[in-house]
This record gives sequence, C-alpha cells and structure tokens, in this order.
Amino acid sequence: MDLDIAFPESSSFSRITAEMCDYNGHMNVLFYFKLFIENLETYYEDDLGFSKEYFKQGFSSFSLEDNIKYLKAVSYTHLTLPTNREV
Repeated sequence: MDLDIAFPESSSFSRITAEMCDYNGHMNVLFYFKLFIENLETYYEDDLGFSKEYFKQGFSSFSLEDNIKYLKAVSYTHLTLPTNREV
C-alpha cells in the first residue's frame, strides 16, 4: 500500500513520550486519538478554512465517523507522523 496515496494529508512529526505509553511501553489507544485530533485541527484551519473566527461567528462542524488505522505499533521515543484523508 502506498501510504502517500492512501493518506495524502499529513501534519507535523510528534515524539512519543513516556506519559503517552502504557506499562508495556506502547502508546496508549487514547493518545492515538488525541494525537490525531490535535493534528487534524491544523488541517481543518489551514486546508479546509474552518478557522477560529468561523466558529466564533456561530458556525460549527462535526464528524459522523472517525476511523483510526493502526499500521504499526508505536512505542516510547518513536517519532510518528499522523496522516489522514477525507472520504
């Protein structure tokens, strides 16, 4: 699978910290979602135009479904690059 084609939108790299990991040293599922959401906010603002001003005017946005695809285990100190696509 060509990840650049499957998931064309990427954000900035993030280093996995100890607080993000479970007792086995793997990133906790909660932080996969948190990392994705934090990076998606930049995509929403920069690429889709959903700025803070847009929301201050009383408009909103929502998602009907989110899916996270785990392609590889992420562990303490790993550097990861969250990617996404719109469907």
